[in-house]
Amino acid sequence: MYANYYGDLMGTAKHSKLLILGSGPAGYTAAVYAARANLQPVLITGMEKGGQLTTTTEVENWPGDPNDLTGPLLMERMHEHAAKFETEIIFDHISRVDLQNRPFRLTGDSGEYTCDALIIATGASARYLGLPSEEAFKGRGVSACATCDGFFYRNQKVAVIGGGNTAVEEALYLSNIASEVHLIHRRDSFRAEKILIKRLMDKVASGNIVLHTDRTLEEVTGDQMGVSGLRLRDTKNSDNVESLEVAVYLSPSATARTPPSLRASWSWRTATSKCSPVSTAMRPRPASRACSPPAMSWTISIVRPSLLRAPAAWRRWMRSVTSTVWLTLANNLYKSVTKVKKATKSRLYFCCDVTLPCPILR
Repeated sequence: MYANYYGDLMGTAKHSKLLILGSGPAGYTAAVYAARANLQPVLITGMEKGGQLTTTTEVENWPGDPNDLTGPLLMERMHEHAAKFETEIIFDHISRVDLQNRPFRLTGDSGEYTCDALIIATGASARYLGLPSEEAFKGRGVSACATCDGFFYRNQKVAVIGGGNTAVEEALYLSNIASEVHLIHRRDSFRAEKILIKRLMDKVASGNIVLHTDRTLEEVTGDQMGVSGLRLRDTKNSDNVESLEVAVYLSPSATARTPPSLRASWSWRTATSKCSPVSTAMRPRPASRACSPPAMSWTISIVRPSLLRAPAAWRRWMRSVTSTVWLTLANNLYKSVTKVKKATKSRLYFCCDVTLPCPILR
């Protein structure tokens, strides 16, 4: 059940042992493990409750659930799972954080929060190409979510840009709604999964999807009513510019992991792989990120590191644990996650190829 703090939080800050930012797969997974460790976690959902997976239609690669699983349904299950262990879930958007002093202080639209440990699981958000014409037509034909806006463009011509899984999935989804889908890609081959490419080519053969390879978007055109077309440039012959009539343009292929409003106040560097380096000198601030190559940022690679973020926060309260065996297991787990010795205070990256030791789960 969601907690509402409008009004109450404006006066005094709400304190918690462990606070989790984000309500995507990473945030809910961390909440489950933290709650089972009796850390009484508080989870702040952010504006996009459920994360990007709520904009996904079919989820076919989630182990153990082969039939008719959708993104929204999976996120609802994760929410229920976290709530089952009494995770306190608050609908709020954090706009400012102070990590220089303890306890950490966070400011949201509904009030202020303090915490002893913080797990940052803010996930990803759509990132556009950066064209001025994109910005001009956002909300008037320029979108990053086919499942959100596709319904409004039934039986019209639409365009999708990109060659990865997300772009192909969006094009396939829109092919059941729009009269014609134009998929624009800057190369002559697609990097999406083979099974998606096969489905795409089947749609191309039926005439529902039209491919525009070796093309880049130069400009979104339109008027006061919204988008009316696109200007495309040939990547192999820059003098070749063509116009395409469409009613909506989607740019779903890229993501940005750190919200710009928080990036400055978090005061850390971001690696070239867009993962957040985590210092063992500040252990109660683990970042729940899929630190695998960018092409591997799927749900499972986000969830697995989250299984490890909550244990990293356990160490703050281990002094009260009396079981030497349990302490040894937890310490071994921590060292296996960080891959550094207990006393080392070097900068490191959490990796996705670490498996939780079975004894810690018993």
